[in-house]
Order: sequence, then structure tokens, then C-alpha cells
Amino acid sequence: MRKSSVQEELARITGMGLEEIQDEFVSLVEMQRHIMPDPERLTVFGNYDIFGMTLPTTVVGGDYYDFVDLDGRFGLQGRMALVIADASGHGLVAAMLIRDFNTALYTAISFESHYARDTTKLLFPKINRRMFWSSQPNQFITAFYGELQLDGTLRYTNAGHHSPLLFQKDEIVSLDTGGLRGVMSSFRDLLLTHRETLNLLNVYPVPDGDT
Repeated sequence: MRKSSVQEELARITGMGLEEIQDEFVSLVEMQRHIMPDPERLTVFGNYDIFGMTLPTTVVGGDYYDFVDLDGRFGLQGRMALVIADASGHGLVAAMLIRDFNTALYTAISFESHYARDTTKLLFPKINRRMFWSSQPNQFITAFYGELQLDGTLRYTNAGHHSPLLFQKDEIVSLDTGGLRGVMSSFRDLLLTHRETLNLLNVYPVPDGDT
């Protein structure tokens, strides 16, 4: 299909001109950057310097991470949330799912911190219900959620996500709480033995035939 034909088809579907469509994509890129930490800045929590980054295969995508200041923003003393999530699909549709997940996450934390004065095992069921009603049947999100505490405890749950790997000196720990049932699972606690270093790596298996 010729470039002019593609532009005409986009204009027909969206009701916008090419420049308007480009402006919308720029806005979407900025929105996705806004809901994730700045990769050029460290997040400081106690003795921890926290850093993360994601590299989308397209302009925007379905990969997400966040460091949520539970103490400063929600009054949950001495805690920092570490969140990793992945939306099904690629590009614009996945980015929109991630935006919805970000909203559901902060809404659920706000609700729990206000009424329960804590984050409970109901946190992810609340997020799950919100995402169920705001997504299509063929869309889904998996997520890992951990709360790092000043005493070195990592309290975490896994909602169907590939288990992140925790590297500690000579030990590698897979942070799993039960696979797809993780959306309903309780939190687990892990005491970090080397509090000055916390290396979390998110690993995605490569299907046969992919490189």
C-alpha cells in the first residue's frame, strides 16, 4: 500500500489528519513516560538506590515498571513498592492497557491505605476486577508487586507474571507465589541478606523459533 493510501486510510478511520495523528502519538509517548520513573534518575529509599528501565520494541508498548513511595504518598511508613507489569499485545493497544493498570494500581493502593491502613491480600483482586471491566476478552496484564521495607524485608505477590529473579551475592531467588493463581494469593515475605544490593531481573522466555 502506498504511503498516501495509508495516510488516507488513517484519516478515514480516525477522522483526523496526519499531523493530528502524529500529535496524538507524541502525547501518548509523553503519557507513558510520565507514569513510569525517569530512567536517568535514581530513586532513593533508605540505603537503597533504585533504578529501572524498559526498552519498547515500538514507540510505545506494554512493558511497565514503577517505584511507588508508599510512605510519602499513602502514609504506609517505611515502604517502597516495586512494580513490574506486562500487557498483552504490542504498541498502542498495550500502552492503553498499561495506562489503565497504572490507574487501577494507584486507586487500589489508595483505597487499601485509607480503609485498611495497609496493603492486604485484597489489593490485586481489586485491581483484577478493575482491569476485567476495562479490557477486551483477549486482553490481559500480568504483574509482580513487591514492598521493600527499611529493615530489609521484601514483601511480594505475583499475579501471573514471569517470576523476577533476585540476585544476592552467590544466590539467585525466583520470586514466585503460585503462577496464574497469584492474582488471588497472599503476600510472601523474604528477608534480604545483603541489604545494600537488590538486583531484580525480569526474564521473558523466548518461544521456539524466535531469536
